[in-house]
Amino acid sequence: MNLQVNLLKKSERRYQGIVSMKVIVMGSAAVFVGILLLFFVLAGIAKVTVLANLERTRREWIRQEPRAAIIRMQTTAASANRRTLASLNKWSERTGAPLYQIVRELQGSVPDQIQLSRVYAGMTEAGSSGHPECVLQLSGWAVGKGGELLAVEFKRNLNNTKHLKSFCNEVRLISSRRESPASWSFSLEGKRIIEETPR
Repeated sequence: MNLQVNLLKKSERRYQGIVSMKVIVMGSAAVFVGILLLFFVLAGIAKVTVLANLERTRREWIRQEPRAAIIRMQTTAASANRRTLASLNKWSERTGAPLYQIVRELQGSVPDQIQLSRVYAGMTEAGSSGHPECVLQLSGWAVGKGGELLAVEFKRNLNNTKHLKSFCNEVRLISSRRESPASWSFSLEGKRIIEETPR
């Protein structure tokens, strides 16, 4: 037989409240688990968003890559064009005439019966004289009767042009020979020493 005796007076009894300690512990654990779950859910949403943005950026990059490649090529071409332009400006300063004017005069001086096989117009840093030179070299065929006279006429035409004459002084007939009864091969050359301007 068990006997339970309560020695507290009614005035000394304490009110435990509606919520017991067990309920507080269980509630705290549930809140912690809820916060943890919310954290993982938000982290998952953030990860999905980042992956979606990354995929969208990757697709945009794939779409824009051809344009970027074209822009890079155009930038490279623009740099090459600037270097070419600087070289042509240097050419004009040293030769006294832009290259396009020299080529235009050369083109206008070629008779119909002349076929050119080689055309060279350039500057050498150390020519046969040991100084920088402007050099024009032409070779080809004169087709038809009087082929040798056609080469001489071509030389005369070149020497009567303004820019070609300032470029290479006098053009001379270097060689001329009969290839067939109606064809002569020839070579022309003109040189001018470039006067160095004092700096």
